[in-house]
Amino acid sequence: MPDRPCGRGPARFGPLGSGRRGASLEYRVLTVLGLTGALMTALLIFGAAIATTEPAAIEAKRAELAQLQSQLSAFNTQVEVAAEAYNGARYKLGLVTSRIDENTKLARRNERDLEASRRVLAERLRNLYATPDPSLITVLLSSGSITAAADQIDLLDRVGEQDAEVVGGLREHKATL
Repeated sequence: MPDRPCGRGPARFGPLGSGRRGASLEYRVLTVLGLTGALMTALLIFGAAIATTEPAAIEAKRAELAQLQSQLSAFNTQVEVAAEAYNGARYKLGLVTSRIDENTKLARRNERDLEASRRVLAERLRNLYATPDPSLITVLLSSGSITAAADQIDLLDRVGEQDAEVVGGLREHKATL
């Protein structure tokens, strides 16, 4: 009975047998294997096409990302330059503002000094107009001694010098303003 497995006739061509039924099954198996192979080949080709297009798309996105990062870096550089220029301008503005404040205070002080000098000069001019210049004889007679007369003449000279200083100060203040 070794020639007849499972009680079905002689086994001549292997496990599938040689009958019509065995050939049909073998044909079906080969067809299924062929279709499976074709399907696998198609999937491999399609998968290879997808695999090759995916890296290209990824590389394109990476290149686009690198370009955007480069643009962002350029914008950051421009922003930094603009911020530095702005900070420099603000610093200069602070310096100019403080100089304006100092000059304003100086101008106010000069105006006050000028007004005070004008009042002193006006007072002095009124006194000079009201009292004429004393002559040497008047000074000698009014002082009582030659030493006192010399002191009074010296005093008049100093008053004249002070008057000249007041006028010079007025000119200076006027030039400063």
